Amino acid sequence: WIEFLGLVRVAGELAGSLSVGQKKLLELGRMLMTEPRCILLDEPFAGVNPVLVDEISKRIRELNATHGIAFVVIEANTSQPLVPLRIFKMRALSSANGIAVAVGAAMFTMFFFMSLYMQDVLGYSALAAGFAFLPGAIFIIAGATISSRLVSHVGPRRLLVIGGLLSAGALWWFSRLPASGNYGVHILAPLLIVCFGMGMSMVPMTVAATSGVDRSEAGLASGLLNTTRQVGGALGLAELATIATDHTNTLVTRHESLAA
Repeated sequence: WIEFLGLVRVAGELAGSLSVGQKKLLELGRMLMTEPRCILLDEPFAGVNPVLVDEISKRIRELNATHGIAFVVIEANTSQPLVPLRIFKMRALSSANGIAVAVGAAMFTMFFFMSLYMQDVLGYSALAAGFAFLPGAIFIIAGATISSRLVSHVGPRRLLVIGGLLSAGALWWFSRLPASGNYGVHILAPLLIVCFGMGMSMVPMTVAATSGVDRSEAGLASGLLNTTRQVGGALGLAELATIATDHTNTLVTRHESLAA
């Protein structure tokens, strides 16, 4: 639905058949499907009633939770399940998927907030911010390449621990960013470290998720890993964006009260 709404908007713009109101409506729909609270971060929707946004967000989360519960119930009671729940009894697979949730949440959230920081605080254009992430992409490839060569010698567990510690340390570094930051001094080093750590985690995570799985279920195990990574990214971004919005609103309110 998110991509469908985006394609409708792009097609309408190319055809010149969308009014300003229709464009905003489609964009609003896309944002509601991802995380309604993020609307408050977007200038075209800055005037949306926060109470209404909170209520819509609550309803969507309840709907998603209902769908998740229904899926588990159906899969547990059907003779030919799409995802046999017994597969989660495998400790290595379950652990790898749990780590994938954390990695996805960290990666999506880091890129989202660093994009905001570089554009809204440092004044970068969208293109400049994109190029600023290029060294990180290179280090993700480097981390994945190195871990693929080491995983057969040291095992996936040690590489996952090393990659996780590197990423956690770099994310803590990012949390100390000043308002008057500089890309070369404050962003580049932690960006390279966190991307290298995430890249180092990907190969052993895949190995852990698929090792010991029957050949007939190898595709299922791999698909679960990719899915949980995406779910982790969506959940992490939704929750942290909500926390960031609430914290920002609290600080703004506090400063306004002090100024008054």
